[in-house]
Amino acid sequence: MTSVKSASYKIKWEKLPEDFILPDDLVDNIHQTVLAACSLTFLCFK
Repeated sequence: MTSVKSASYKIKWEKLPEDFILPDDLVDNIHQTVLAACSLTFLCFK
């Protein structure tokens, strides 16, 4: 029989103010998409 342990994480962040303007600048880190995909895969299939 195989037992599986899973961790529970609680992530919280404060809501941005209604008048907060997000910059439209291009992202300097071209590897951001790859890193996000790898992180998502790790979290979903761990």
